[in-house]
Amino acid sequence: MKDWRARTSGPSHYKPSIPGTGRQLTADELAAGSSVLKQEAARHRPPPPPRRGDPPSNRSSPSASPALPATRTFAGRSPSISQVDPPSPEIRQTPAPPYSHAAAHDYPAPSSPIAAASASGKKKFSQYTKQDKEDFFSALDHFFSTRLNLARTSTGNSAALRSPSPPPPPISQTNRPTLLGPTGTYPPIQTHSSSALSLLHSIFSTPTTPTSAWFCSQNPVPPFLTGRTDIRSTGSWSQQGDSKSLLGCVLFGDCSMAWYKITWSARDEMGGRLTESTVKKDGVYRPIPASWDGERLYNASEMYSGRMLEFADSAVRGGRAVGRGECWDIANEALKVFEGPSGGGVPKPFPSIGRTHGHLVFYADAKRKDQGLWRGGDQYVRPGDVVEWNQVKIREVGMMPGAYAILGKPEHTAVITSVDTPTALPTEGAPYPLSSLVSFTVVEQSQGVVPSEKTYDLASMSEGQVWIYRPVPLVEYVGSELDPTFPPRCQAWRVGELE
Repeated sequence: MKDWRARTSGPSHYKPSIPGTGRQLTADELAAGSSVLKQEAARHRPPPPPRRGDPPSNRSSPSASPALPATRTFAGRSPSISQVDPPSPEIRQTPAPPYSHAAAHDYPAPSSPIAAASASGKKKFSQYTKQDKEDFFSALDHFFSTRLNLARTSTGNSAALRSPSPPPPPISQTNRPTLLGPTGTYPPIQTHSSSALSLLHSIFSTPTTPTSAWFCSQNPVPPFLTGRTDIRSTGSWSQQGDSKSLLGCVLFGDCSMAWYKITWSARDEMGGRLTESTVKKDGVYRPIPASWDGERLYNASEMYSGRMLEFADSAVRGGRAVGRGECWDIANEALKVFEGPSGGGVPKPFPSIGRTHGHLVFYADAKRKDQGLWRGGDQYVRPGDVVEWNQVKIREVGMMPGAYAILGKPEHTAVITSVDTPTALPTEGAPYPLSSLVSFTVVEQSQGVVPSEKTYDLASMSEGQVWIYRPVPLVEYVGSELDPTFPPRCQAWRVGELE
């Protein structure tokens, strides 16, 4: 059999020349007369810029030369023999957006800090109200006046005023703008890195006058803390001769602690002569504790979960309200079991303070359910943990279609008794979806409703916020008991040492 490929001829070598002369074209003449190069140049010629006032719906310009159809040259044929590509499809009738939409938008650049803040759920400064901005700048004035201690100078012929201007009064908690911190609306946003540090700054920066000497009263905490539910405090007064002293200690819901000592003269108090120069103030603090590793959190669960679950089970079986019947009481009373003689000899746990019940393990907001915050090295929610709900809309497992429950008006507390297997394990610092926890069962109560068990589908949570806490030893976590001894028996820092 003959090989058909043997009859295939090779490509012909065509050498163009000028007709009538026989002279072959040079390389430059070939390039100048090449239709292929002309067509490629026409195809890649940039369009002219749009003129002002022209309707930008059509990308092409009347002055631009129409692009020539693309050609393909085949081997073995001359360059003049070409095959034209099929025509391009018709342009859709829907017009493109106006050019001004692309040129005059107000979206930030992807790499800008504003875009990063917007992507993380933070608000732009322009989105705050006028009152919020006034409160913010008032806080800045208060901060710089206390830090820099600047004196005012006269703009006329009079001499400079030597005494510094008094700082503005501390911002009331009720007037503070409602902002979202790393863990939502709780704990409250502070002017400094912790509530304890904010307290010391306020004590030191508030001028002392006979009418503002709060330490002479029977309340061991400053008046601007009155009404806050996220603190536990203690204090003691003493007098030696003419010298009187107040020792105070405050433990906050963010787990920071502050100690302070104020000393003054009894004669100055009686004579109404208490001033900033006659009153001595001192104070130290411990910052918010760092998150624990997995082993310490697991050991804490083993230490407290057994008695927590026994307490919750007995509350359900007893059929009677715990404490006052408030939802918060069931967690508070369960933690108080370890303080008495029946506590089993384990260290005293961190008490329920405000909406805090120990080491924060997880936080999520229904508006950003896939951006939950996981804190600590233990990768599991465990029985005996305490959950806090805030205005949550969620489905209870087994509910009729369309039904839902509202947990928290505004807050609701429960003890977790069993946990479903998570669909994924978290990493501290990385976003963790709320739906990955699937569901858990809690023991809860409310006014008029005795303790009972409920199972909630976490993936169905459509409104509100949720916090989950791990009971942990108080002294091991925050460094000290609630003790007004000054200086404290643990390591503590003065203002400015850790800021």
